[in-house]
Amino acid sequence: ADRLASESGQAAELSLRWVVFGGEALELRRLSDWYGRRGDFAPTLVNMYGITETTVHVSHRVLDAALAADASASVVGQAIS
Repeated sequence: ADRLASESGQAAELSLRWVVFGGEALELRRLSDWYGRRGDFAPTLVNMYGITETTVHVSHRVLDAALAADASASVVGQAIS
């Protein structure tokens, strides 16, 4: 039992927590399959925007299923402090 608890704790510690999109404009409606299978819980999807040639991100937006379903274009988000 101790081994199983240790392994499940380690799996949670190593599980994917964030998926960051950057570079090209993100078509949010394409995420509907993702949210349909996994919901809004984990991992957190984040859209970041910056100068593509240098991969410097200057803004971010945490995404969710409702935003992905309703979006008509990529959402740039808020400036990174």
